[in-house]
Amino acid sequence: MPNENILIVDDEEINLKILINYLVSAGYDVDTAGNGAEAVQKSKGCRPDLIILDVMMPVMDGYQACSLIKTDRETKNIPVIIATALDDRESKLKGLEAGANDFLSKPIDKAELTIRVRNLLKIKKFEDFMLRHNQILEKEVLERTQDLQNMSKEMVWKLTTAAEFRDTVTGDHISRIGYYSNKLAVAMDLPVDVVETITFSSRLHDIGKIGIPDSILLKPGTLTRDEFEIMKTHTAIGEKILSGSTYPKIQIAAAIALTHHEHWGGGGYPAGLKGEEIPLAGRIVMLADIYDALRCQRPYKPAFDHEKAFRVITAGDGRTMPEHFDPAVLKAFKEIAPSFGEIFEEHQ
Repeated sequence: MPNENILIVDDEEINLKILINYLVSAGYDVDTAGNGAEAVQKSKGCRPDLIILDVMMPVMDGYQACSLIKTDRETKNIPVIIATALDDRESKLKGLEAGANDFLSKPIDKAELTIRVRNLLKIKKFEDFMLRHNQILEKEVLERTQDLQNMSKEMVWKLTTAAEFRDTVTGDHISRIGYYSNKLAVAMDLPVDVVETITFSSRLHDIGKIGIPDSILLKPGTLTRDEFEIMKTHTAIGEKILSGSTYPKIQIAAAIALTHHEHWGGGGYPAGLKGEEIPLAGRIVMLADIYDALRCQRPYKPAFDHEKAFRVITAGDGRTMPEHFDPAVLKAFKEIAPSFGEIFEEHQ
């Protein structure tokens, strides 16, 4: 095992020789510096286990050097002993303010030097052990957190797959909604964590269709008024499935499930909310959902190409109108519309 390395900083050659003799005879490796600036540089380059620092030096004094060493993230854990002939209270307080761990009075006594160095190195060994231990724990926590996140994402995919199995007409509709919603959230310059949450949660928007009877969900023709009223309940069913969670992403997913058929100007369902009464995530997913529905074949309409779907959303066709959408979401859609076409083609 290599010996501990001690950096001795002093501009007086005689002082350096005395300390070198004391420390080498005690079994330590030593390095030297002639002023505070050199000490700061060597503390980062050589990473000594301990520094013995004189106060009165040219270029940079010991107090300033100690302060720089102790405020640098890379070197702050290196113990520093200030060696000085100054024995007044103010000088010691100044050293403590600079971050010094201990003091030695000149002329330096060999026995006192050996004990103080040994004690500080023991403390540093323990601190180094705790630092490594904490780093290992942090790594394990991060790995465990990643495992839980992966599991959560997989569970969402399993749930969305279950919904897709019951609604074969939509194909990869649920997957595409996540990609569309991500693009819109990014284009609206939302915070990264919000973008991630909306991307994750949007895929559960139609989970409530699990509760819709096959005779309605899979009906090849146009739904009757009563059947459509039942179909509309998938929003409340989805919210009920997802509600009660303590996890923010699932809470947002519940809000999306309930509100992704609401209209900015009112008249949507299930509650007829208006404007900002509708959660932002619901407003984003609502446009994404309508775009994809326009691109897909339905019993009541053929599949539209990208250009026609864009015109319907931005100009309206009577059934779908621009005032149905949050103006900010609609603006973002207009700016990035080509990416929607690319997503649809890539994820059919």
